Amino acid sequence: MRIQKLGPISDATINLNKLTVFIGNNGTGKTLAAYSVFAFRNWLQTFSADVIATADFSDLVTNGKLTLPIAETATSVVTNVIESFNRLNESSSYFSNFFRDEAVYVPHKTQITIDKDDFSNELSSKLSKILFSYAGRESDDATDQIKQYAITVEKDATQKNIVITRTEQLSENRKLELSAEENIIKRLNQSITCFFADNLAENIYLPAERIGINVFRTRLNNQVVNESFSNPVEALTSRPAMNERYPYPIEDYIKFLNNSLTSLDRNYDQQTSADEQELLSKLIPGHFFYSEDLNQIRYRLPEDTTQEISFNLVSSSLKSLLGIETFVKHHDTFSWLLIDEPEMNLHPTRQAMMADLLYQLTKGNTRVVVSTHSDYFIKALINDILASKVADKEKHIGTTADVSIYEFTNNSVRRLEDLTDEAAFTNFDETTDKINTRYYDLLDQLDEENAGPTDE
Repeated sequence: MRIQKLGPISDATINLNKLTVFIGNNGTGKTLAAYSVFAFRNWLQTFSADVIATADFSDLVTNGKLTLPIAETATSVVTNVIESFNRLNESSSYFSNFFRDEAVYVPHKTQITIDKDDFSNELSSKLSKILFSYAGRESDDATDQIKQYAITVEKDATQKNIVITRTEQLSENRKLELSAEENIIKRLNQSITCFFADNLAENIYLPAERIGINVFRTRLNNQVVNESFSNPVEALTSRPAMNERYPYPIEDYIKFLNNSLTSLDRNYDQQTSADEQELLSKLIPGHFFYSEDLNQIRYRLPEDTTQEISFNLVSSSLKSLLGIETFVKHHDTFSWLLIDEPEMNLHPTRQAMMADLLYQLTKGNTRVVVSTHSDYFIKALINDILASKVADKEKHIGTTADVSIYEFTNNSVRRLEDLTDEAAFTNFDETTDKINTRYYDLLDQLDEENAGPTDE
């Protein structure tokens, strides 16, 4: 991804890996870079490449089967995604309605573009089949009866072709509504796109404003959110509401929180590893839950099934952690998590735990983008990478293909190549060195004053 002339970012190129970390001083563009990644992921989630045309669908209906070569189809899908996303800069309506600040995103000047390196083959290697159904009728059926059909999109045994099959299904519903052909073709194209563009995954952004949102959730209630906040993708086809005022990542978190409250009562599922559960239990020793009667998020104290307190009264660290626990209990396979300042309101010990937790998530099927100021977070992450390398030198997650750390300074962004070289992290160490130097200078001055004048 390349970002040009966006707020303080002059020109930055970022490779999206399993774990992507942005570090740097305040006001250097870390959050805007994370916003840009989310802008791409949010748009991609609704996109479908133009692979299947009307004639192709007619062949599928006639023959019951359609075969697409994977190599050529993958190239077509990725090319279509790149060209379509990069064209968004021409009208600027999507990005203007995403950032909602013309001093930051300047139409026809700011550029946010992607290339083929921004696509992962992880999902395409693990996704094997997608199924959906629709209601239709056969053109040669004299009864003109509406029937239900199943569409299966899957890889064949050779892993060289995508095979699409159409079969009639038995349905007890005698009042089937006829599906529009254009909608069926769009669904087919969305399914095919999922195999190559990683857009089946959900994308969750935990903004730095999350503590305030968590506390004042009842004022930003679900009805207001759904009526007033819209996805900036809608700006491509309709005029957005005039009362919107937040950058979209903030609005999206409000909607995510409102729509995920019931998941707080869930147990962790099988995709949550034992290490992740242990780290979460240390970070959040009690239990968040949602009371429908009170319309409140509540916190049950550890090892006590009866004593509970209002979310408004829990510590600031727990307020900060609500979003991450909600994500872990709510997220799907192959989700993307983008989080600003994961260290917010956490003691250094817990900042290190948070680094360990996010690292563990990336060892599964979650891709993580982090913006941080925390020295403890980064150094804990370095230790995780070193430990992974010690355990398995060939497959450890610390390879440059899996982890990227970018340092943001005034008008420039650089990738830190050797993640295990602590000397590379001058962003934090210079500050520590200055504090220590001043400390020892002051001690020396005190020693000189206490020693008194020297006798001649």
